[in-house]
Amino acid sequence: DPGRASAPPAPPVSVAGLPSSLRRAALTALGLGDGDGARDLLGTPDPAALGAALAASGADALVYLIPGEGFRPHIPGRALVLRPGRAEPEVLPLPLLLTPGSHQLERYLAAAGRRSARHPSAAAREAAEAEWRAALDALCDWAWPAAVGPVLDTLEPLGRPPRIVLIPCGPLGVVPWHAARTHIPLGGHRYACQDAVFSYAPSGGQFLRAAGRERLPLDEGQVLVTDPLLSLVWAEVETEALRSAYYPGARRFGEHVAADGVPDAPGSGADLLSVLPGGDRPAAVVHVSCHGVAGPSPTRSALSLADGDLTVARILDEAAPGPAPGTAGPLVVLSACETDLSTGDHDEALTLSTALVARGAADVVGSRWAVDDCATALMMAVLHHFLAGEGLAPPDALRAAQLWMLDPERRPPPGMAERLCREAHRADLGELPLWAAFTHQGDPGAELASVPARERGVGLTESRSGQGPPP
Repeated sequence: DPGRASAPPAPPVSVAGLPSSLRRAALTALGLGDGDGARDLLGTPDPAALGAALAASGADALVYLIPGEGFRPHIPGRALVLRPGRAEPEVLPLPLLLTPGSHQLERYLAAAGRRSARHPSAAAREAAEAEWRAALDALCDWAWPAAVGPVLDTLEPLGRPPRIVLIPCGPLGVVPWHAARTHIPLGGHRYACQDAVFSYAPSGGQFLRAAGRERLPLDEGQVLVTDPLLSLVWAEVETEALRSAYYPGARRFGEHVAADGVPDAPGSGADLLSVLPGGDRPAAVVHVSCHGVAGPSPTRSALSLADGDLTVARILDEAAPGPAPGTAGPLVVLSACETDLSTGDHDEALTLSTALVARGAADVVGSRWAVDDCATALMMAVLHHFLAGEGLAPPDALRAAQLWMLDPERRPPPGMAERLCREAHRADLGELPLWAAFTHQGDPGAELASVPARERGVGLTESRSGQGPPP
């Protein structure tokens, strides 16, 4: 298995089989008890507060995607579009946005379940993979006319890509909306991430909390976690490339087989919790390259670390209480499978990514499906090039890395490890499964707390030859 998933998860739990109290209990946990945080997440956010948070963060729109009911045509799909300075949201009808009734979405959910199941043979596994890839293509073709195209058409021209925060409801939470695409006349596709900067949130309440959180400067300590199970071929290549080019003083957790690779810690769950907000050794950048899996229930989603699985439940139970308003938080990059996915309710607030945002991270990069080991290592190196080398904020750096993957004329950034450079010209890097899984949760703003590494004399000292950051 070339991906970063652990043992295949159980088939998705049906929504009907979940106790009705689960979502409220999950949101209560994310709200850190019964205090103001819980009320922020459980209550209906005030449009004025959401608009103020949009303005403060620099985001241009907060968009709730609400599916219609296919068997009740008088209840169409719609988008609620909130913008800074406007008291009420705009209601945008979306007649193709139905659950049930959108066969592309239903096909994808079924194919994703079969892809994650155990297969009796390599041939069956390959067939399930091919079916899933075809369903993903169809899903992204549908996502443009169903929602993204109409939403983009409602936004006034800004002279720059708009910054959009999406809150997808129900099964819409599984869709990689940033990879929605439209065919272009001369062939090929144009993707939503080429036209806008996307962030995601599970609720308006969590958006309110994350939008007001400052980012720690990148140079205030970094931790690189390399697969403690020694089962990912590219994990050490990835983390050593990041340390060499951008974070020479980073602490290393996990297994390192290089001659100078004595780790600073074995990479246990306790080690990782110690460098998150409230831990005794907090870091500004935490990059985790390991196996991950979305569990059969939200609290069982986990990262595979040295002492076993670090689950969402353990993050919520053992991490320190959430930060006070105005407290700065780190960037956490989860270079692992299914770290921004719930197999039960696909808009469920409890994923590894959103749990980490609730516990104080300013930004979390996570994934919607099992990802390819080699291509992920390459994309992560490019992501950190745009973060530490070019000084882009996390949502912009993720977008820039995805546009780099889509560019058939891409060139390796200066200083990239030789082994990764050899992979940079792979013809398949622009295929959806290899770049579109990754999402941004947290602060949607473009402001970065620290100056670029090239100005500090740390890491890279030059930008891409002939290329600046994408527009």
